Amino acid sequence: MQHLESRLVGLARAAGLAELDNGNQPQPPALSEEEYAAAENFLREILLMLPLLGFWHFDDDRVEETEDELREEAEQQVQTRRSGKRADVYSALPRGMRFSFRSSTGMHATLTLVDGGVQVAKGSQACAEAKPHFDIHGASYAAQRRELIESGILVPDGANYAFTADQFFASASAAASVIAGQNHNADHWLADDGANLGDLLRQSRAKAGA
Repeated sequence: MQHLESRLVGLARAAGLAELDNGNQPQPPALSEEEYAAAENFLREILLMLPLLGFWHFDDDRVEETEDELREEAEQQVQTRRSGKRADVYSALPRGMRFSFRSSTGMHATLTLVDGGVQVAKGSQACAEAKPHFDIHGASYAAQRRELIESGILVPDGANYAFTADQFFASASAAASVIAGQNHNADHWLADDGANLGDLLRQSRAKAGA
């Protein structure tokens, strides 16, 4: 119980969506590895249930991209396929063009445009902990992130994770979301000249639909 109290107070304070009457930060108890895993699993179940009950005080979703925005990107890709044009909008962009991830936490990650999608460079960083509601708002991206961790492509590296090899992603949104641990779109990738990958993709889709 003390572990859950400590974690929930910390999450609520970090989100900043509610005023806490408790001015103290409860300290987590000393737990065995098995006890810690059980407590964290129970916490995860709590965080999954609370939004369904109308409580969003532990995760600031204002910084996440909306599901509608991400769904629109997927629908545009499907429409491109149905129109008989080249299936992948990335094919219209220059191969080898590089972008850097725009992060408010100082994470470093680079991405290159390749055939059929993007490639995140070996050594790029990803956040150590995904947002508590990532499994709800970005289930497919959250599953992909877990697979990369379990396969050893993403490994602990100081305060973050790091890619141990170049990694292909079908979209810049998928790459950004896996790295940030929350839903992000292609607007978070910037070229050295300031070009925004999200804008370039939207221009590419507009030309494809013309």
